[in-house]
Amino acid sequence: MPAVPADLLKRKKEFNDKLERIKRELEAKQTGGKTNNITLEAAMKNSFAIMEKSLAKKV
Repeated sequence: MPAVPADLLKRKKEFNDKLERIKRELEAKQTGGKTNNITLEAAMKNSFAIMEKSLAKKV
């Protein structure tokens, strides 16, 4: 098996690092940023809306 040039190995490592960074950024976007705060906020708003509707029915 022929020896692989050092610059090719370096370029492969840079490519893999860039690929990992893109994957992490994509995951962050899909989960709503840093954490699941946005989805938690949406769930809380949804639960408050449900409570308001149920209270309105009782009145």
